[in-house]
Amino acid sequence: MIITIYYQTRYQKDSKIILLSTKAGNRASISINPSSSMHIVFVLFNSFIVGNSKCNNKKVKGGMALIEHSNLEEYQDPVNYDLEFDGEMDKYQFYLELAKSSPGEVLELACGTGLTTIPLSKAGIPMTGVDISSAMLAYARLKAEGLTVTFMEGDARTFESDKRFSMIYLTGNAFQAFLSDQDQIDLLTTVHKHLQPHGIFAFETRNPEGTDLSDQEETEWGSFIDKDGNNVKVSGTQCYDASQHIMHWVTMRDWGNKRTTSRIACRFTDQDTLHSLLTRHGFRVEHQYADWDKTPFSPSSSSIISVCRKC
Repeated sequence: MIITIYYQTRYQKDSKIILLSTKAGNRASISINPSSSMHIVFVLFNSFIVGNSKCNNKKVKGGMALIEHSNLEEYQDPVNYDLEFDGEMDKYQFYLELAKSSPGEVLELACGTGLTTIPLSKAGIPMTGVDISSAMLAYARLKAEGLTVTFMEGDARTFESDKRFSMIYLTGNAFQAFLSDQDQIDLLTTVHKHLQPHGIFAFETRNPEGTDLSDQEETEWGSFIDKDGNNVKVSGTQCYDASQHIMHWVTMRDWGNKRTTSRIACRFTDQDTLHSLLTRHGFRVEHQYADWDKTPFSPSSSSIISVCRKC
C-alpha cells in the first residue's frame, strides 16, 4: 500500500533537516532553506513513524492516526490493577443512583475487572460488562462468583447483542481510549443501537481545559501496596500531541526487586466538541458535572461527567 504524506512548514532561521524513519529503519532526509514555505510530498511503502523526539510513538497508516502499541499494557496484571485503582466509592454511588433512576438491565462498556460493575450488581442492578482484555475479564468473573452479572469479551466499537439496555455507561475515563474520530463514532453507534428508547448514556472524560497538558519528565505519581504486601512506587512521564489531541503517558512502577514500564494513550475532547459529537449521533445531553457529587461543570473543571439520553 502506498501512503502519501503532505507536510507543510515554514522556517525562519537556520536550515533544517527533516528525518522520517520507516518501520524498517530506512530514512529520508530533506534539507529546507531558511525562510522557505513549501509543500513536500513523501511516497513511502508500509507504515512509518512520525513525531518529535520526545513524543514520536504515533504512526500513520491508511490515513489514520494510530499508536505503535496495543494501548492495553496497563491491563496485564489485573490483581495489582485493582489494588492500585480500587476504592472510588463516590463514583460507584453516582452510577448506582443513575441506574436506579432507569430500571432495567445496565451495560458497562470497557468494564475491566468490574470495579464498578460488581458494586452495582451487588446492589441488585442486572448487569452486563464488556471488555477487550481477556485477563481483566477473567479476574472480574472470579470476583463476581455467585452474582447475577454477565461478563463478555468484545470491542466496544463493534459489540453486538440482541439485548437493549436501560442504561449504558463507561467509566475510568475509558472514553479517552477511543483515539480517532471514527473510533468515537463507532462507540457512540454501538451505544445508541443497544439502548432502549430514551435510555441513559453516561461517561466521564478528562477536560483538556482543566488538565495540565505540558510535556513532563519523570515525576512521582504515588504508591500502592501490591498483592505481596510490597510498597510499589509509581512515577511517569507525559507528552501531548496537540495535533491529534492525544496524551501519551508512560508509567514506571518500582516494585523493589524490579521496575516495569507501560504505555497508554488517551484522547482529549473539549466540552463544545463533545456536546456537538453527542448531539450529532442521537443523544441529548441532560447534565454535565465536574465531580461525582454533581458539582456543575465549569470550563476549569478537571473532568466532564456527561449524562445523556437517547433521542
